Amino acid sequence: MLVNYKKTSVSIIIITILMFILSTVWNLYLVDFFIPEPIPNLRPEMLHSSILIGYLLLSILMGIAYQFYTVDLPILKKGISFGIFIALIWIVPANIILHGVFIVPDFTLYIDISWGLVEQGLGGLTMAYIMDSEIKILA
Repeated sequence: MLVNYKKTSVSIIIITILMFILSTVWNLYLVDFFIPEPIPNLRPEMLHSSILIGYLLLSILMGIAYQFYTVDLPILKKGISFGIFIALIWIVPANIILHGVFIVPDFTLYIDISWGLVEQGLGGLTMAYIMDSEIKILA
């Protein structure tokens, strides 16, 4: 396996920013349309630095995992399937666990998991495009 460290590094940075922005838009603007009740035990303000570090860690792990994701599909399908795979192994279990801790309507569980599939799906698509396309990175 030959790793292109430039493309991997650039994709990690870009998907960190992308998923952080998507998460911020979701949590600050969109979530209220889907979950009208206030969720108990939320911070008055989000800790953006913690969230960014979390997305950086997720992106690094995605960059490592992508090296082993050898599905032979077109970039669009490969990227989305990779992102959904990542969401399924982290968003679904984490949300089910948090659902067991916080008193929230069941509906919030499904909405947040659905958003995670979109968010990581777009992250995976972006990573696949950078990693598998013929674009030159810092050539």
